Amino acid sequence: MPPPAAPPRSGWRQENPSPAAFALRGAWAASPNDVWAFGSDYYSDLSSGNYLAHWNGTSWAAIATPKLADPARYYWLQDFTAIAPNDVWAVGGIYDPLHAKFTDNVTLHWDGAWHRVAAPSIGSSPSLSHIGGTPGNLWAVGGYWDTNTNSAKTLVLHGTGAAWSLTTRKILRAAVGGVPTVSEDARS
Repeated sequence: MPPPAAPPRSGWRQENPSPAAFALRGAWAASPNDVWAFGSDYYSDLSSGNYLAHWNGTSWAAIATPKLADPARYYWLQDFTAIAPNDVWAVGGIYDPLHAKFTDNVTLHWDGAWHRVAAPSIGSSPSLSHIGGTPGNLWAVGGYWDTNTNSAKTLVLHGTGAAWSLTTRKILRAAVGGVPTVSEDARS
């Protein structure tokens, strides 16, 4: 008796957008033809270890982030969010491997090309680790080292899509599915 026929293939399939060293940290899809993936690729020359890729429904394309003027430093991206197909944000820090520390936080915006959007920085070793929000109402959180108190502090930025500002709002110590959240109602 012959073996039973294999079931028809449907559902998930592997689409590898990168070399084997790629570590996926996030993805966002607007449609089957508009998908973003974000992670780390330690063997790439694309932004010294960051990997951003876009799926157009047929294939993946690596998307390079802007280069820094100082080639010894590089972006270390921690998180990204896509508000719309041409409104994608990535946050992290600028890392200085010579001194083994972050020198500034970074916010990058995709509107058809990546651009760095200036954001306030505070203290020593600032870096942003999470971003989320809606059009015109973005929140980025991270941390920095306060040299006055010799302790780690939380950094909270609010963005309008055009500019970022430091905020004194407190972080609501809650999580939705393990993701830290910022509440506009948690005022200091």
